[in-house]
Amino acid sequence: MNDIMSSFRWANDGISPISVTQEYILPPEKRPNLTTVTSSQSISIPIIDMNNENEMTLVHEIAKACEEFGFFVLINHGISQELCYNVLDVITKFFNLPHEEKSQLLSNRVMDDGKIYRHHLIDPLTKKEVGMWSETLFHTWHPVEVGFIQKLPQNPSHFREVIASYAKEIGPLMDQLLSLISQGFGLSKDYLQTRLEENPQYTAQANYSPPSPNPELTLGLQPHSDKKVLSIILQDQGITGLHVLKDQQWIAIDPIPASLFVNVADQLQVLSNDKYTSVYHRVVNNNVKERASYATFCGLNKDGLVSPIQELIDLQHPPLHPKYYYGDFLKFHRQKQNTITQKLFSGQTTTFSLSVTKFTHPPIFRHPKLNFLIPKKSKLLIPSYHAPTLSFPLSPVF
Repeated sequence: MNDIMSSFRWANDGISPISVTQEYILPPEKRPNLTTVTSSQSISIPIIDMNNENEMTLVHEIAKACEEFGFFVLINHGISQELCYNVLDVITKFFNLPHEEKSQLLSNRVMDDGKIYRHHLIDPLTKKEVGMWSETLFHTWHPVEVGFIQKLPQNPSHFREVIASYAKEIGPLMDQLLSLISQGFGLSKDYLQTRLEENPQYTAQANYSPPSPNPELTLGLQPHSDKKVLSIILQDQGITGLHVLKDQQWIAIDPIPASLFVNVADQLQVLSNDKYTSVYHRVVNNNVKERASYATFCGLNKDGLVSPIQELIDLQHPPLHPKYYYGDFLKFHRQKQNTITQKLFSGQTTTFSLSVTKFTHPPIFRHPKLNFLIPKKSKLLIPSYHAPTLSFPLSPVF
């Protein structure tokens, strides 16, 4: 713990308001280039009104949004505005606690339950970490069983109570969305819920970014896609920080009051046999106001078997993904993450030598057209594009 405390740099540590220290400055090719971003107000992004009493209209609207965008904004979702405010308020207060108190929760692992982690990239020239201008608290959750709160912070005093209340509300909403998505596939209402119940995993991230002295040099969260089935993100109102990638263009998602942002994640893309796209997104900083967000995820756990839904497979739509265990993907992802990140900066392909054979694949793990190949006599997963060979270059899409 002492080693982690000595090396960890808090995002809100009183850095001079007119400069950014080197460890936060992104390489030029990874900077957000905010002048090229399109506002969601200038395009027609999908907004789903859950007050619509016609269920089939909701089914078709959500199916279209998942297919064409990979995300949608949810309004009139049934979770009170007061509770949403309380969640973001308690998260902001937690991250503004003294560093000495928060230090007891530090971890150098990304998914350490109830711990604080700082996301980072690796600079290909210096080989040093470039920290995101943010702090993240990761934890598991459950829509019914509240035992998960025992790993949450006890200060602020109402932190656990507020998060538990939100979990009880977000759980039924996720079930409702999974039901609507199932019907969009032409399946029974409970298809996805039943499939997830075999090996479920519920996780969450509380994210916090203080004002950045120079938002053009930093990022709150690097471009990524989510790895579960579905993600629901609660954003600070009046602060635009979330960007999504569509048609090679970053779109700023301007928060709509009392709304939630919902996106397709990797497992759902595989389940849909690439009918739906797991969307890339990132978080940018601003130099005016701190920003908090709270993301909840649901999906299969490490023992869950992920594969295209059989009912979506036919002669015209052959399976684009073989069956794989989610835990195998996570192991490979974590082992090779740093190497892939370095190659992603330079746009090179990456070759990994395994005991069974050698494969070449693009320098990113998730992409709207990414597939999985399982080497013979190995459970390890190697990502590859749909192409007749396994070796071809790819330029980063960010």
